Amino acid sequence: MGVYMSKPVKDKESSDLNGKLLKCGASSMQGWRVSQEDAHNCCVEFDGDISLFAVYDGHGGHEVAEYASSHLPNVIKQNEAYKSGDYQKALIDSFLDFDATLKTEAVMTELQKIAKEGKKTKDGAGGDCGETDDEEDEETAVAKLREEANMPLAEVIAIAARCSGSSKDSEVSSSSSGPSSSLTNGSSEESSTSSKPDSENQRSSKTDRG
Repeated sequence: MGVYMSKPVKDKESSDLNGKLLKCGASSMQGWRVSQEDAHNCCVEFDGDISLFAVYDGHGGHEVAEYASSHLPNVIKQNEAYKSGDYQKALIDSFLDFDATLKTEAVMTELQKIAKEGKKTKDGAGGDCGETDDEEDEETAVAKLREEANMPLAEVIAIAARCSGSSKDSEVSSSSSGPSSSLTNGSSEESSTSSKPDSENQRSSKTDRG
């Protein structure tokens, strides 16, 4: 079936992480793909009171996702905007700076090495907050996951914030190459415009490109 299998791989690799200010969990499942192409970072103590969470979608191969999970956090931490506290600019600048390195000879060599060695771990990302019922059957769990998967990202982030139960003021900065939302002090807002073929800006962009 090409890049897809006739049956999904449902084995999960999960982890629980504890930091000074928060606790979280991550879970990875390969699904229908012939191999796990995604990777993630769950850095609960990234830098002092700052935590970093990231998901990298392989889109046809695991090597760039795995490389990003190993190197992007340090790129962010070394960014001047990050050091000055401008986290939104830091994420944007770090994405662009990191992307530019992917075409360098040294990085291309490392990516080829990662591709040949194969994926060492079943990275990916998923999250849950609160305790789960040990007696909950798989069908119910899958139904809940599907419901959350169809929810706007803003609602998912808001649920996570409510589950954290933290009374301390917090700020979440997010950045994405696609539609995304950010949450600040419990209120969500769209941080990008969804890509829709029938939107005016999308039609103009396609017309300009011929």
